[in-house]
Amino acid sequence: MSVGSVCPLIDDLLFIKGTPTVLGEVPQAGEKRIYVVEFWASWCWPCRESIPHLSELGEKYKNRGVTVVGVTREKDYDKVKQFVAEMGDKMSYNVAIDVNLAAREALYVPSNAPGIPKAFVLVNNVVFWHGHPVDDDIEAEIIKAIETN
Repeated sequence: MSVGSVCPLIDDLLFIKGTPTVLGEVPQAGEKRIYVVEFWASWCWPCRESIPHLSELGEKYKNRGVTVVGVTREKDYDKVKQFVAEMGDKMSYNVAIDVNLAAREALYVPSNAPGIPKAFVLVNNVVFWHGHPVDDDIEAEIIKAIETN
């Protein structure tokens, strides 16, 4: 998935934490939706290191229309739920399991990512940026996404 690609409808995420979100949903006229979608896993140490940074970005920009969603393909609901509970406020954003791997197939696989963690900034369902979630560029790209008409 390259910059400028449209994100298809992804409505089968199983949310463990936060507000259930439908990725790829067409916003109403005049509405702007910005999502930071991160692919992660509880066993992935670099993913764990990105959690505080994503929480910070989510808190910093939530009043500017930015929603952070962490997506894992792990199948053990109870294990993921326990991990998220143990993280507590350190993981202050929405977390979901990609039950049918729809998000993975729509975003992650087409991006040719070498591994996780991998983040995408979506603006009104269009890929605005993708890269590593602790990359210095992610915050600059979120700001650009907010300021873009």
